[in-house]
Amino acid sequence: MSITDALRALADEINTATMDLDRFQSSAELTMKAETTRLAPLMSKATRRVMAAVRRIEQIDAQMRSSQERAEGKRKQLLAAGVKEGPDLERIAGDTSEIDALKAERAALVDERATMEQFIRTRDESLLPADFVVNEPLRVDSTNPVPAPK
Repeated sequence: MSITDALRALADEINTATMDLDRFQSSAELTMKAETTRLAPLMSKATRRVMAAVRRIEQIDAQMRSSQERAEGKRKQLLAAGVKEGPDLERIAGDTSEIDALKAERAALVDERATMEQFIRTRDESLLPADFVVNEPLRVDSTNPVPAPK
């Protein structure tokens, strides 16, 4: 085989490889668009859940501050009334069940927010909880319009 023939064969192989890469790129772009479209409702719902969790965490923080301020005010009143420092004062002054429940809710929301944010970053559906379902939007049948009033 001459050098010219060898260069032509190499050029043909390069052209074939280039066409294969172009087809692969087109196929990959179509797949990415289809996947983006398929995941759009999940991404939207996950984003809404993140925003709702952030708002609720802010509310919980405010509720906990308020509850702690009330407990501290009650504690000061009891001290002023003559109740001595110790377990009795702590027992009377503060019911911590509200704060404990708020802390538990906050921790659950922080975990959920982290999971949703990780899904948004990675698009890994295995991160989503089992109850994470996107309901299909309501479809309106326009083939049977409502008759105009007489």
